[in-house]
Amino acid sequence: MRDPSLIEQDYDDLGWTIDDPPLAADDAWALTAGGQYDPAAQVNITSVQVVRDRTVVVITSGGVALQDVPELAALTQGWVVGAGLSVLDLMR
Repeated sequence: MRDPSLIEQDYDDLGWTIDDPPLAADDAWALTAGGQYDPAAQVNITSVQVVRDRTVVVITSGGVALQDVPELAALTQGWVVGAGLSVLDLMR
């Protein structure tokens, strides 16, 4: 979705932005609610939002005992950053 109100500084002031080299290299930024980013942690309901040119890609997961599904263990917050950048690249 495109959201003109998404301004990195606003979320940086909250401590919600993510410092991840692939984001900076792709002129993008990302945030996670509460600022609890762990690239190795499995994707969860809040997950990560990847933003470039005020277009945001949100990839989340939810469900009862989702973390108990071994096949989903590879879907990490770090993976979301890469996947979000890939989706944004498709939109260029």
